[in-house]
Amino acid sequence: MSTELEGMKQICMYVKRSEATVLDWIRFMSFPAKKLGGIWVSDTDLIVIWKKKIISDNVDEAITPQNDIVQKEKKIDIKPIKQIKKAKRNVKKKK
Repeated sequence: MSTELEGMKQICMYVKRSEATVLDWIRFMSFPAKKLGGIWVSDTDLIVIWKKKIISDNVDEAITPQNDIVQKEKKIDIKPIKQIKKAKRNVKKKK
C-alpha cells in the first residue's frame, strides 16, 4: 500500500538516513522526492522501486557526488591550460 510522505523528517525516518544523505540522493541519484509548496514530498512505493533499481543497476556504478565531480573534471578542455603554461614559460625565458 502506497503512503505519501510529507516533510523531510518523515522521508528521512522512512529511509533511516540523515537529511544530508537524502538530499545527496535527490541531487545525484534521482531519489523520488520533490519540494512542493515549500514541503518535501515523496511516496513509499516510489522509494521501494527506486531502491530496487539502484540495487539492480550495480551498486558500484551508482553515481555519487564524488563520481559526478570526477566525470565533470574529465570533460574539461585542457588546451587553454596548456597554452597558459606555455605562455608563462616563454615569459620566464625572455627574462
